Amino acid sequence: PVSFAAAVTITDETESTSTSTGALIVAGGAGIGKRLNVGGRAAITDGTQSTSSGVGALTVAGGAGITKNVNIGGVTKVENTTESSSAANGALVVAGGAGVGKVVLLFG
Repeated sequence: PVSFAAAVTITDETESTSTSTGALIVAGGAGIGKRLNVGGRAAITDGTQSTSSGVGALTVAGGAGITKNVNIGGVTKVENTTESSSAANGALVVAGGAGVGKVVLLFG
């Protein structure tokens, strides 16, 4: 292995369009011990199906803060089972209205 005691700067600006193109190409995995900042779009091309909150092409151990829209193409499942006693708590809390395009079934 090669070690660097200071920051390493790569000035090549080659755009990445796949896992084998770009200014930095890593054939194996990459372990990052601290924060990762991505200035452009991040694309995850792994097609692993999500079967639970800990399985899928992208898994996040902590929370996720998203400041803009989220578009989900597959089934959305909330695994949390917290009971609700008001509009401000429960497994799913929506601050605004909810528009539903098809049938809603409520049990409980």
